[in-house]
Amino acid sequence: MEESTPLDWESDQATTGSGTAGGSADLGTASPYLDLTNNGDDTTYGSSTSGFVNNTLYPDALFNQERFNNNNAPANMQWNFPVELGYYTVNLLFAERFSGNQNVGDRVFDIELEGTKVAENFDQVAQYGYNTAGVAVFTNVLVTDGVLDIDFIKKIENPNIKAIEIILSRKVANDYPTITETGNLYGYTGQTISRQIEATDGDNATQILTYNAQNLPEGLMMAPATGLITGTIAPTAVANSPYEVIVTVTDNGEATLSAESSFTWEVTESDANQGSIMSTVNLQGRTDHSGTYTIKAYEINDLTTPAYEFSSNGNPTGILNELPVNQDTYKIGINYPGYLQRVIEVTITGLEQAIDFGELTAGDVNGDNFIDGADLSILNILFFKSSTNPEYDEISDINQDGIIDGADLSIINFNFFISGDSF
Repeated sequence: MEESTPLDWESDQATTGSGTAGGSADLGTASPYLDLTNNGDDTTYGSSTSGFVNNTLYPDALFNQERFNNNNAPANMQWNFPVELGYYTVNLLFAERFSGNQNVGDRVFDIELEGTKVAENFDQVAQYGYNTAGVAVFTNVLVTDGVLDIDFIKKIENPNIKAIEIILSRKVANDYPTITETGNLYGYTGQTISRQIEATDGDNATQILTYNAQNLPEGLMMAPATGLITGTIAPTAVANSPYEVIVTVTDNGEATLSAESSFTWEVTESDANQGSIMSTVNLQGRTDHSGTYTIKAYEINDLTTPAYEFSSNGNPTGILNELPVNQDTYKIGINYPGYLQRVIEVTITGLEQAIDFGELTAGDVNGDNFIDGADLSILNILFFKSSTNPEYDEISDINQDGIIDGADLSIINFNFFISGDSF
């Protein structure tokens, strides 16, 4: 394989102890780029027949040993090369030197690069003649996923290859889109949805993003140009709940790149008693209040088993996803790692009822709903650990500035001996 700086040719030999080396081939180490897991066959063969013709400018030694595959897998021989984003020239070196395949039609296979068929019914004898070296050249092969895939598909006899050369023609500058995590969503039949999926492309703000969503609840659709999910959840959507939704965002750079995100959308059946809550919350010591919150709602006459339990994402301003509950009076508690629990009593009388949990108190590092010496001890142990240190603990970095320091200790000292609410 070659990139901007040429690399030495790397050997590929059948594995000592498990492979098969025929002819003059030796056992040794198989190429790390050969896929032997997908019905791969660890087989090589060496041949140095007389009268060999080589007008390729490549050394004769490259044509003395081949890799082939006896198995009848759909992709009979697969190679996967890690490469940079860009365009490549792929040179495949062939020479039919097996005495049993001297005629046209004796060995035939297809060649695929990056999943695209680039040669159908490839026949080395037809292309170059028997006992003659040849090079199949494929230019402008675009790789966007960091791996150049080369597959040989069996037709007649077994695909074989003498050597593979990969040359970087041109790098392509492009970054993957970034999708803002949605978190789990909860809905009910008959609910009207207008949900924006947010994504950016940091390397080029002018690039056009295309959105796609798979497995949305029945009745909903996504606008490809904007990522807006709209519609009304169908009465039949309950039957297939929960929905594992997969969102894909693709840019229109020279080498198109895609990002993927997934979340669960749970749908319940609504009735005349249907209500829902729209919660807001702030985290003490932080300016960004996004993250995943746990919310439990207990009916007043049963404080042992929650009637509802949700895992809900908040945005940077502290607005959480809408959560469906029946109209009733509840004690509702909210939790976030590193913060004391807040519990409020509220009567739900309709849809999208606003609940403000206010500011959660920071410093409950060990999660026992009480700020005391145990939390202080954890911070003392982690003092001055930054986000680049493997011992760094995000929960202990209360103000989320990337380092556990005096600012975090000050918050704990300020809240010392404060306990959280209980149900």
